[in-house]
Amino acid sequence: MTAVVDLWGPLTVLVLILLAAVRWGRSQERARGLAGRWAEAWSRESAVLDAADRAADEDPRPFELRGRS
Repeated sequence: MTAVVDLWGPLTVLVLILLAAVRWGRSQERARGLAGRWAEAWSRESAVLDAADRAADEDPRPFELRGRS
C-alpha cells in the first residue's frame, strides 16, 4: 500500500506535465492557423495591388477616367 502512496507524487507531476504539453500543442496549432490565414490574406492583398499596378501601367489616364471611352 505504501508503494501506491509513494507513486502519487510522481504520477501527479507526470499528469500535469502531459496536460501542459497538450495545452501547449493546441495553442501552437491555433497560432499556426492564425499565421496561415494572415499569410493567405496578405498574398490576396498583394495580388490585388499587383493587378492594380499593372492596370495603371497599361492605362495612363487618371483613375476617374478609366473605363470610359
